[in-house]
Amino acid sequence: MKRFSSILFNIHGVDVYGYMDLFDDKDHFLSSVCEEHEEDKIEYLKKRIQYDTNKNGRIAEIGWGVSITTESIARKLRQMTQQERTDVISHALKHNIIKRYLYTDFIDGHQLFRLQGDILFSNPCGFTEYRLSRTKDLANRVGKLCTRYGFSKLDEYGYQFAMYNEKLLLEPI
Repeated sequence: MKRFSSILFNIHGVDVYGYMDLFDDKDHFLSSVCEEHEEDKIEYLKKRIQYDTNKNGRIAEIGWGVSITTESIARKLRQMTQQERTDVISHALKHNIIKRYLYTDFIDGHQLFRLQGDILFSNPCGFTEYRLSRTKDLANRVGKLCTRYGFSKLDEYGYQFAMYNEKLLLEPI
């Protein structure tokens, strides 16, 4: 797996970065997100990522986070008001940062060509965390945001999937 990341913007003194984890192949993806004993989950994900029909297709996880370089930034993040947290998302939406990130061919100086059939997935709060009721609301809110950019609705495992079509636009799968 290769990780590509870049700083998207800075707001309230905090760097917000986007990342893409490009898996070597679909088998590597499945082994990364499933335990061997989770046969039902493995079969479910194989269907979602069209494992049999497009075995060599690329798959990547996308997400974003904040860069915490000092304790003062960590403290600032913990003390951010709900309005300041909303400002971060609003800034990204207002300036089309998320859309530009999904459709860029360069991340962190690396050229990544989008290809028809490439699959992106998002896991807004992580599978373990998604099962916890306190993070389900947040995952659902982030999930609704992702559907604006071509991702499917959140599934029972907390994942969302999209595939680039022939026009290299994202469509839910």
